[in-house]
Amino acid sequence: VGGFRGREGFVSGKPMEVGRIFFTFELSCASDCEFVFMEASAKKGVTVLQRWTGAQPRQYYTYLVTRNDSYTFSWSFQKVSWEKSYLKSGSLRMFETDMAKVYNINVTNTIDGGASSCLPCPQAPAAAGCIPCPAGHYIENNTTECTRCPSNTVVTDPLPYGRQSCLPCGPGLTAPDHLTCIVECRLTVDNRTYDLTNISNARAMMGSTLFTSSGTKFFHMFNISLCGNTSVTCANNVSYNMEGEVPTVISRVCRSTIVPGMEGMTGSGRNGAVATQSVTLGDHLVGVTTNTTLMDITVIEEFQQPNNSLKHDLHFFYTTPLSTRACPKGRSTTVTLSCNPDEPGEGKVTLPHQCPDGTCDGCNFHFLWSSALGCPECSKDDLIVVHGECEGGKQKVHYIAPKNCRAPDAIPGGHSVPCSTRLPFLVEVIVLSTVSMALMLCLLLFCLWKKNQRLEYKYMKLVASASSKDGMIELPPAESCALDDGEEEDVQFTQAPPRGILSKLKHSKIAPTEGRGLLMKSMILSSKDPLT
Repeated sequence: VGGFRGREGFVSGKPMEVGRIFFTFELSCASDCEFVFMEASAKKGVTVLQRWTGAQPRQYYTYLVTRNDSYTFSWSFQKVSWEKSYLKSGSLRMFETDMAKVYNINVTNTIDGGASSCLPCPQAPAAAGCIPCPAGHYIENNTTECTRCPSNTVVTDPLPYGRQSCLPCGPGLTAPDHLTCIVECRLTVDNRTYDLTNISNARAMMGSTLFTSSGTKFFHMFNISLCGNTSVTCANNVSYNMEGEVPTVISRVCRSTIVPGMEGMTGSGRNGAVATQSVTLGDHLVGVTTNTTLMDITVIEEFQQPNNSLKHDLHFFYTTPLSTRACPKGRSTTVTLSCNPDEPGEGKVTLPHQCPDGTCDGCNFHFLWSSALGCPECSKDDLIVVHGECEGGKQKVHYIAPKNCRAPDAIPGGHSVPCSTRLPFLVEVIVLSTVSMALMLCLLLFCLWKKNQRLEYKYMKLVASASSKDGMIELPPAESCALDDGEEEDVQFTQAPPRGILSKLKHSKIAPTEGRGLLMKSMILSSKDPLT
């Protein structure tokens, strides 16, 4: 097959169909026969697409072609496996009745044509005859008229019958021409706007330094394209390429193996570097989102932010449908664009610590791109408003962007607003009322305290007067209750004090004590006691 009319691409995680080959076959075998369907191209070489063993009933098989290239499709039938054919001479003659029957082979959408049947063609509303539908249109099944597809959808089918032919793009992607899903350098994700214009150019980074068993140093060079229609190229500069190896790769993400040359390898006397084994790591960008998982592709845990983080990282998901023996589902790449105000300009690209060469399994690659340009633009609600001092009836107002977003180009500059140093009338009334109530409360407390002092004084005089009339005067308490060594406790009886000095002398007693003479009782005369 010389080629196909379709256009290759990737939409909603699925490769676009550029053509289709289908055939009907049957295997009649008494042994473990083998029937193989193969594909050969200049880029990939020979690839086994499907294999059947043993007897098979009549069945229909379809293979979708997703890469536009020149192909050679071939079928191979063997009665027994190669191992058994060498065990015994003439073993092939034992199964002469075994056979493979291929009833029909059909290939669609080839550039050489050769259609065996016709379908209703689209017609213009005002003109007679068949016309091709413009890009982004599908054919109505009932009217055969061309109808425009919804926005952000693409049409991949060469004969797009029905609305189901309009395939939606992935998250964060747009299709302005309805032909290819792309990511604009100025995009909106989760109601936040990102401007990646200044980092839209291809970015190259070097992986970890590795060594072969003989000690030869080599490393991997990665090329990454984030947004726009920018593609990257990885090319070999050696004259010999292995079978199936492509000398030049053009994709969104690619990798080349670089072997630093020795002195004298180039004619100029400089050190030469050998670039080889160029492979694609992402032919198509399938989505841009803040989620860490898309289409069974997950961002490595090291590059994931916690749920309570204020940062809004963008994750770019790339994939390539080209399968290998080690990666039957193809390769995938995630590029995490992290908002880092401390990394001005284009920032830096780093690899995971646990996978220093970008991958832990050889099929899934992860990159972290840290840059201040990766921060979303601040909305009006995100800006911090700072009011200056009021001077001369004017006040300066400034707007400051927080660290988790970037100040937009149209951020309001500092401007002056009228202000007044006098408090508002309502505030003045509240302040005066509060001060007045506080003063009244203080005055009331002082009056109550003064009145309490007077009442206390009158009460004390009343108590003193009552005690004087009853002849009972309470003596002050003793200064000490302790006795010295050798002293005995004396019991004293207290009587009401006499009113006159003669009465006091009359009632005074002399208490004899053993060995100490007479113990005289002392009394204290007050100025108010009369002498008679």
